[in-house]
This record gives sequence, structure tokens and C-alpha cells, in this order.
Amino acid sequence: MLEVRSQHRCQPDKFHPAHVVSQLIRGAIPAGILAFTFGAALAALNYGGVSFEAARGSDAMVLWVLPLAKLLFNISAAGTVGTLILICFALSPGTREYRRALNFAAAWAAVWTVTSAASAVLSYIDAAPGVLDFGNAFGPQFPLFLTTIGLGQTWSVTTLIAATVALGCLIVGNIGAVAMVGVLAAVGMVPLTLNSHPNYGANHEPGMAALGLHIISAAVWLGGMMALVAVRPFLRADRLVPVVRRYSTLALICYIVLAASGYLKATISIGSFENLWSPYGVLVLAKGAALLVLGAAGFLQRRWIVRAMESRGVGSIKYFWGLVAGELAFLGIASGIAAALARVDDPNGNVPSAYATLAENMVDHRLPAYPTLWHYLLETRFDPIWVLLCCVGIFAYVAGVRRLHRRGQRWPPHRTVSWLVGALALLYISNGGVNAYRGFLFSAHAITQMALLTIIPLLLVAGAPVALAGRAIRARGDGSRGGREWIRVIARSRLVVVATAPLAATGVLLASLLIFYYPPVLRWSISNQIGHQWMMVHLLLAGSLFVTSVIRGHSPFSRPSAGPLIAVGVVLVGFAVLGIALAAGTDLLQPQWYGAMGRPWGMDPLHDQQAGGTVVVIIAVLQTAGLAIMIARTRCLRPSHLTPSTGTEDQVPSTSGGARQDHEPVGDGSDSCARLDGDAPKNSSSPSEAH
Repeated sequence: MLEVRSQHRCQPDKFHPAHVVSQLIRGAIPAGILAFTFGAALAALNYGGVSFEAARGSDAMVLWVLPLAKLLFNISAAGTVGTLILICFALSPGTREYRRALNFAAAWAAVWTVTSAASAVLSYIDAAPGVLDFGNAFGPQFPLFLTTIGLGQTWSVTTLIAATVALGCLIVGNIGAVAMVGVLAAVGMVPLTLNSHPNYGANHEPGMAALGLHIISAAVWLGGMMALVAVRPFLRADRLVPVVRRYSTLALICYIVLAASGYLKATISIGSFENLWSPYGVLVLAKGAALLVLGAAGFLQRRWIVRAMESRGVGSIKYFWGLVAGELAFLGIASGIAAALARVDDPNGNVPSAYATLAENMVDHRLPAYPTLWHYLLETRFDPIWVLLCCVGIFAYVAGVRRLHRRGQRWPPHRTVSWLVGALALLYISNGGVNAYRGFLFSAHAITQMALLTIIPLLLVAGAPVALAGRAIRARGDGSRGGREWIRVIARSRLVVVATAPLAATGVLLASLLIFYYPPVLRWSISNQIGHQWMMVHLLLAGSLFVTSVIRGHSPFSRPSAGPLIAVGVVLVGFAVLGIALAAGTDLLQPQWYGAMGRPWGMDPLHDQQAGGTVVVIIAVLQTAGLAIMIARTRCLRPSHLTPSTGTEDQVPSTSGGARQDHEPVGDGSDSCARLDGDAPKNSSSPSEAH
């Protein structure tokens, strides 16, 4: 009751002219956006050669309604995902705008569910003409479409996910639970990318990955802007600028991903410069022009509008609303063109890839050259997802180091080198020669697995990214969660604490090894793009948890323990057993894959599998040697002011007269690789830097 009365007192006069104008503007913006979006979709369909006059009956209805239903589906999915992301990174839990945004996300998720179900029905009618009479043919065949046909299955999964997200938005309130609902909502946009992409030929995998990145980044951008409009009336004047600035950062990231993935997708779909002037190519150019305008609007928002709002207060909000309306209008135009492009034939057509060998048809990729060390270095197989992740990791790390240097703080150079080498190694494993050969050679697949489990985690963890983030990212004081807060929460969570115990981390690593060598899972990770991506993420996380548990247990500021050394020995034995079993084995693990493809070069599949076993043993020994060197180094660096009985640190005053910062008197911050809390030094930032 107190909250209701307080809200009533703060509510402005409904008949005040300013309030009436504000309500009219807020109502005109979404109506105008829908008009721009539907108008752009219809114009693009007409220009793309989609004839509405030739169709009759159910075909005409589907031709008109299906693109519009998919357009509403895209907008509602964007509204859900973008709002949840904005909640997680820009809004403070417990505030009115936070609750308003959750309700806004729930409403969009409900629309998403309905439009997904409607699109499933319309897609069925489009795929099976003549069933619109809902007679005997419609009932029995529609469930079969939803459960046995790929397109129907993806619509079924998407509808279930959308309904679950809608329910989650209504029942959860904790920011951590909201984040999990947001992840589920983003996952809900993935299934349709598996069936809604055009023919990409030999570039099938990068084209599909680019499409997924394009859809999700556009959803976060558009949905975040709509959520910002929805929560604006509930934001106090002093809260508007921080929220707009945080959204502007998200929009910038989305713009970069959207532009890069859109360029890659367009290049694959159009194919040649001549095709650029086809109806499909012209529509892509129009969509690109809208994207350029949006980039300019984002630049103005970040450079001028936000700064004007900070300096002039509420007097510049009218400029912000004008910019929001223009940005949403061009986003609507781009969304309408994107919906129409799904119904327009691309210039390349549905021409299957002309592969010369069975091996190429099985892998759905051209056969690389004869495997030599030189070709392993030069061959490529592009994966946009991992290119994006590696580039973001390198950029964020270097930006963090630069921020520390501007504050006059030191960051050990060898940690920067370790992180950069690890990121480049991950980029090579995911895009270089190893990725090109992994579908054809078991030994290349074994190199991928062992690098993700051993060498790359060793380099990345030694770079201490969590400690760097804790020191470089500014803390927030309004209860919302930025990058620093999310890292702290995740690093201190019970799951991570348990998983980084030496015994648990060892069990996770060995279990992961057994799971991904189980024949059905092994075949899935080799032949399926989703399976390969899952393997990459899973093994990289398992290896990072293990290396973290070992290094943290032997940091200069922890109590000496034999647990990490035992864990290293157990893992080495496990790798050795697996490697020897593969090297001495006489049966193929995947006879229906490697044994059946009949590639024209290289050793026979069994000898290649045995070579893979040798690779497992060699890489395991290299990892053990690297961990032993790091453990010995940290023992040598153990400071004398630690009490031998407890491993705790005596109070040592800082020579600079200030608070001691991250044990830097030791010399190089050698404990930072073991720090999972991400704590920043007490005097690393002034109150004015926190926002």
C-alpha cells in the first residue's frame, strides 16, 4: 500500500499538456515503427518479384500472411531478448523500471509464443498446399510435420522455448534467474537458423554461423531500444543518462557484430559483383544503407546526445526522443527488408555444391591439400563465431591493460603475452589447418581436443583475465551489474568454487574425455556443426577449470597442498592410458565415417587413428611439463612474510604509503592467475569513476 500511494503521489497530472504530448509521442513511436516495418516488407516483396496476383486461395493467403507473421515473430523475439539483456546489464534490481522491463519482456515473450505457433501452421500450409480446408488431411499430417520434418521440429522447439521464457519472465525476479531466462531466450533464436538459411554451398558452416550472429545481435539492438522506450517514464532524471550510456555500449557491440556478420552473409549469398544488381542484391544494398544510417545515429547518440544529457539535464531529452524515433524507424525498415529477403530467391539459387569425392560430400567441405606441416599452417576453414570470440578477447584484454597503465598501475607483461598467445592459438585451432583437416583425419580431431583441454587453457589461465577484469573494469554503485559485477558473481558462485577444487576439476576433465570419445558423441562432434561447437566450448571450459584448480592451489599466497600435484598426475595417467589405447588399438572408433569416406591421400584410417594416440600422449606430456614449471615458479616466489604453518600473509606496509595492491610487492602479481574473485585494489579507482 505504501508503494502504491508513493507511486500515486509521483504520478503527473493526466490532463497537463506536457503529459498529454508525452503520451501521444510514446504511442506514435511504436505505431510509426510498425508502419515503416510492414511498408518496407511489402515493398521489398514486391520489388523482389514475389507475385501476389498469380496465387489463388490458400497460396495467396500464405504468400501475404507468412512474411508478416515471421516479421512479427522477429520483432517479438527481439523485444524479448533485447529487454532481458538490457535488464541484466543496465537496470538495478528492485526498482520500478526493473519491474516494468520484466513485464515488458513477458508481454513480448507471449507475442513471440503466439506468432511462433502461427508461423508453424502457416509454414505447414506453405509446405503442403491443399490442406487449408482443415479436412481429414490437415489433422493427421500436421503433428507429423511438427515431430518428423526438420522445419516443423524447429518451429516446435522455438514455440516451447518462447512459452518457457514468457513463464520465466512472470515468475522470476532475481537478476541471476533473469540472466538464465535471457540465455534461454537467445538460444530460442538459434533453431530457426538451422533451417531458414539459403543455400550457402561450400560455405555452409560460416554462412549459418554468420546468420545466427546477425539475428541475435539485431535482436539485442532492436529489443534494447524498445525496452528503453518502455521504461523511460519510470526512470528518474539522474538514472536516465547511465541507462542510456549502458544501452549505447550494447548497441555499439551489436552494430559491429551485425555489420561484420551481415557483410559475410551477403558475400556468401550474392557470390559475385554482377549478382549485386539482382533484386536480391539491391535489397541487400538497401538493408546495408539502413545499417549505415543506424551507425551514424549511434555515433551521434554516443558522442553528442548522451554528453548533452549529462551537461544540460532534462533539457536535452527531446533530442534523445527524436533520435530514438529515427533509429527505430531505420531498424524497422531493415527488419522489414530482412523478412522479405527470406521469400526472395538469392542469385545463386539452390544449386548443390559440386564435390568431386565422397569425403567432401560427407564433410560438406572441400578436400584440403595433402597433409604436411606446411599445409597445416596454411589451410583454413573459417568459423565466424570463434573469430569473433578471439578478437573480442584480445581487444578486451589489451583495453584492460591500457586502462591500468593510464592509472599508473603495473600489469605483468608475461601475462599479456600468455593471453595473446593463447587467444591466437585458439583462433588457429578453430579456423586454421587443424580445423580444415579435422573432418577428414582422426589425428587432426585429436589435436583439436587435446589443444582445447591442455595447451590453450594453460596459456589463457596464465594470463589471469579474471584478475585483470577485477582491477580494470569500473565498479557500479547503483545495484546494477556490469562486466565486473557479473564476473565476481560467477567466480564466487558455489558451482565454480566446487568445480575448481582439484578433485572435482580432475573428475570433470576425465569425464569430458570419456564422453567425447564415446562413439555416438564422437561422431556427433565430428559430423555435426552444433556438436563441434558444443565440444569446443565444453572442452575449453573443462581444461580451464582444471588448470585454474592446479595453479590456484600453488599460488604464492595459498597454503601448500599435495592435491594439485596429485590431480596433475592422475590426469597425466588418464591421457597416457587413452593415448596408448589409441596407438595400440586395431579397431577404428568411427569406421562408418573415417573408414568409409575414401579420401584420396594420406595414411589409412587405422594408422591415422594410431598417430592420433601418439599425439594425445605428446600433448599430455607437454601440458604436464608446463604445469610443473608454473608450480615450481610459484613455489620459488613464495614470500618470506607468509607464515609456514598457515600460509597467511603478515601485515606488510606498502612502500608507497597507500593500501597494498594485489600483493604487488612480490614482484609480478604471480598470484593473480589464481584469483577468482576479481577484487580490484582498494585505491584503483576514485568514486567518480564508478558508475
